[in-house]
Amino acid sequence: MARKKNFGKPPCIFKICISSAKYEVLLKDFKNSMFKEMSYFYFDTNLDPEKAELLKANVRLRLRMKNGRHTLELKNKMIYPSADFSQDLSPMQLRSIFREEVPNGIIRQQLLELGFSDSIVWISCTRTVRIKRNFYDGVLVLDKTVHVLETHYSVEFRSYQSLSKSKILLLKRELKLSSGHQYFTSKIQHVWLSKIH
Repeated sequence: MARKKNFGKPPCIFKICISSAKYEVLLKDFKNSMFKEMSYFYFDTNLDPEKAELLKANVRLRLRMKNGRHTLELKNKMIYPSADFSQDLSPMQLRSIFREEVPNGIIRQQLLELGFSDSIVWISCTRTVRIKRNFYDGVLVLDKTVHVLETHYSVEFRSYQSLSKSKILLLKRELKLSSGHQYFTSKIQHVWLSKIH
């Protein structure tokens, strides 16, 4: 089954990389929440970052495995900065992904419309453990992501409310997030950085 752009989750207000020590401190306030685990497999048109069409165009293609479901996701930050295209895959379609072919559906349609090849290669994978809780008028999300031998941590706040810069600063202060926690590196960036270095 194919799904069009997904606007189901609240917009991201801020997302910040944190240390393992800060993760453990913040985790203490998630006592009534449940952990969820998911795996992501990332794809592009070439293993060489100089020839990888999706990387150069800031487009992310990944397969998400969660609770026995396999969902192919496409994000084009230039055209749809806050939306994903997603497509649930059958076992046969899942096999075609690892045979370097994008199965028919909304993802393949989008790739071809954008002028990309529908022939893909597997780049790498990550595993994320996620936990959420209500926080003011939104949701606070803690992620622990493992890629190869590296582990990365992040905190994210999502809300449908429009918040002023001063309000966002107050929220960060309450979480004791210092100015040194400003830069966020995405999962796909970590994947490609490991390939380059």
